Amino acid sequence: MAFDVCDARSTAVKEAEKPSAEMQPQYPEQELSFWERYAVRALEDRFGELGFGGAEVKLPGDVKGGPEQSAIEIADVAEDSMWRQAGLKTGDILLEVDSEPFFSGKDNLDVLYQWLIRELRTKPKTYSLLVIRGGKRIILEAQLKLGPYN
Repeated sequence: MAFDVCDARSTAVKEAEKPSAEMQPQYPEQELSFWERYAVRALEDRFGELGFGGAEVKLPGDVKGGPEQSAIEIADVAEDSMWRQAGLKTGDILLEVDSEPFFSGKDNLDVLYQWLIRELRTKPKTYSLLVIRGGKRIILEAQLKLGPYN
């Protein structure tokens, strides 16, 4: 009896497809299950609002970056926010948070918020903020953490 390599490969592929199919996400991309939504809402409850507002702007001319990169011009900073405690001010141009840049055409403040609620823990962590203020680059340090459940 001859051993057929093609049949063996075909059988192996069929066997490998079974667990692969079981590991496929059950929900379309960007759609969360009930429990995932529950977990995200619990984190949002502990973080609240972002604490500052702003608008996307092009990178200043003297800042190196890819054509897809942008920055956030800070329009307001909440009085009691961790951002204000770090020294962030209205008019600052925020280039990066913890070495993470911003990208053109994205809802950068929402992306930052979603990243932070997944990143933060109860214990404070220091995040660096690369800012341009008055034409000069400065680095601010923000102590960010999740708050208590409301």
